[in-house]
Amino acid sequence: MKNKVKGISFATVKAAAFKDPVVLEAYLLERASESNRIDIELFMTKLNAVLSAIPQKDIELCDLANELGIVLASLSGNEKHTEKECLNGIRHGFSLTRTT
Repeated sequence: MKNKVKGISFATVKAAAFKDPVVLEAYLLERASESNRIDIELFMTKLNAVLSAIPQKDIELCDLANELGIVLASLSGNEKHTEKECLNGIRHGFSLTRTT
């Protein structure tokens, strides 16, 4: 099923994904099974949808991290090595912002 989601090319699915969340989920699951690379445009679309659904203006950091984690997991799949790679990237980002 490489480069296909239920027999439809990724270009077609990507275009449809911006209109239908179900198609977006199928596309993201297929992409996650192929590679640890993500489509930034779709990531931003999904992230904006999640953030828009948060009811309050302010959110606790742990809740925001949870929402980001859900978006990242939906893009990268549930394999342990991918999760470890993602968490290492987040730790590295935090370490880059620390001043000594």
